[in-house]
Amino acid sequence: KKFEEAFCVKIISNKEELKGQDIYEIKSGDLFYFNSPEDKKVKVDNQKDLIKTLFQSYNEGNGVDALNRTVNDMCSAIDASLGEEKSTAVYSVIHSRKLEGQGHKLLEKTSEVTGCDPVAALNMDPDYVKSILEPIG
Repeated sequence: KKFEEAFCVKIISNKEELKGQDIYEIKSGDLFYFNSPEDKKVKVDNQKDLIKTLFQSYNEGNGVDALNRTVNDMCSAIDASLGEEKSTAVYSVIHSRKLEGQGHKLLEKTSEVTGCDPVAALNMDPDYVKSILEPIG
């Protein structure tokens, strides 16, 4: 449900849901090689927004996967990817949140007092993340 709302799509579970709908079919190869007429900068900006949207809804370890196996949270996935080096690996995690819908209002008030950017913490643009990580090497 969250995915459908975030990306304005409808995930179809069975063919019955398609009845009465206008369906446009495209081969996956054609879709893979599709080249949008949009300007390159617009495409890159759109991709950044999509990736940010995906990562703002990270896996919290609730539910099951497509094979009905219990899923782990994102931190468990990072630990698993580090293998034997997980006890000595050095990495940083920056959590991006929307602050439960009140983020813009809260950060606007904070920016009035501090002079900080009122949306940078919500947008998490690459330069903002670099400015957090740069001092720690």
